[in-house]
Amino acid sequence: MVQHSLSLSLSFADPNAVTVRVLYGSITVHMETFDCSQGARIFYGPLHCRDILSPDVEEKLFGPLNAHQIALSPRHPAGLAKEIFRHSKRGLILEVKDECLYATALCRTVVYHGPSPIKHSGTLLKEERTKVFNYKHRFLPSLRYTVDGRGFPPKPYALFSLGQPWGSDRPLSKNLVTVVVTYCKALNDLRVKNLPVYDELLFEPQEARDIRIISPTPTDLEADHFLNPHIRTTGEISSTA
Repeated sequence: MVQHSLSLSLSFADPNAVTVRVLYGSITVHMETFDCSQGARIFYGPLHCRDILSPDVEEKLFGPLNAHQIALSPRHPAGLAKEIFRHSKRGLILEVKDECLYATALCRTVVYHGPSPIKHSGTLLKEERTKVFNYKHRFLPSLRYTVDGRGFPPKPYALFSLGQPWGSDRPLSKNLVTVVVTYCKALNDLRVKNLPVYDELLFEPQEARDIRIISPTPTDLEADHFLNPHIRTTGEISSTA
């Protein structure tokens, strides 16, 4: 069983606290609760070469400078996961601001997202910051309806899948790499109200499916220059038209 890492100084009512849970199929391989006020980056591979990057270039290629870094484990039972990992080196960026959760897909692996493991997922546009969870204007109104007996408890998380969509005919937890990002303050509200928290992510792992990768952008090629220092022939980055 994966141990849940939690900062002793962090409260679940903290407006910047999130829990990131990474699943390979239905198996949790990483679970960590931390302060996301400086952002977080979920990626595959070694950290980039920070000593040769200017702050502006580093932020453009790999996200916020002080982001919490979560490296995906290479130990996946499905061989096709290597294709997901190979194109996920720039990563998925998470940010919390004003009680909202934002996500930015830097990687070439297509990142799907949604609020429910049953409803059909959407797609994060590459390198575009997207609001994926709104505590004040979406979660709290739904919570009030539930307390009044007019609905089901709202989900306290945002869901992501690398390279594979999901929907009513394709459970999220059967995908190869799933990321569940729980907004801790919302989860704490459900617990305070004694409302049940349903976990619908417990399905059998799904067999490998086709992985969708998009063509590299100029910034992908620029990032590769620093992710693969052994192939550099000069100290400068060639410009891309």
